[in-house]
Order: sequence, then structure tokens, then C-alpha cells
Amino acid sequence: MSDDEIADRRELFERLSRRSAAPSAEEFIEHKIEIVRSDPDLTDAEKDRAIAELRGKQRSAGE
Repeated sequence: MSDDEIADRRELFERLSRRSAAPSAEEFIEHKIEIVRSDPDLTDAEKDRAIAELRGKQRSAGE
């Protein structure tokens, strides 16, 4: 394998690695909130409670 091929593969690996980076805690919680909001099986009260709980975790994670 040539040096150019190795360099190309390293560049590809770096780009793919950046794309698959784990979300931050805040991004993770925001995604969970969107899941709760779109759940057709939960009542509005259940959604409100779940979102409030997630927001509390979000504040704790930010400290």
C-alpha cells in the first residue's frame, strides 16, 4: 500500500469518526424529549411529567 493510499484511508477514518461522535448529554436529553412529545400513547399530563423529569436531568447534567 502506498503512502498516498494510507493517507487517504486515514482521512476517511477521521471523517467517519467525527460523524459518529456520541451526542452530548444535552443533545441526548433533547432527543428523548422529542420522543416523548411524539408518543401517541401518552396523555398530555404524562408527557408533561416526563419532560419535566428530563429537564431536571438536563439541568443536573449541565452543572
